[in-house]
Amino acid sequence: MLGNDVLHDEWREIPEEDVEAAKHYMQRILEDFYDDREAVLKLLRQANRVAADDVPSQPTAQPGPEDA
Repeated sequence: MLGNDVLHDEWREIPEEDVEAAKHYMQRILEDFYDDREAVLKLLRQANRVAADDVPSQPTAQPGPEDA
């Protein structure tokens, strides 16, 4: 929300209300991400951009009675 201004505009003090608005905006993004994590993961999987801990592991063969 403020990133572009910070990078490209002259330095200026950011008013408290702008800081609070940016904080609230980021809070909503994080809440949406965690509240609907499965939908986010689905989109990431479709784009082949998943975290290593999200990749389904291959099932390992369990030893059966014949292996004992």
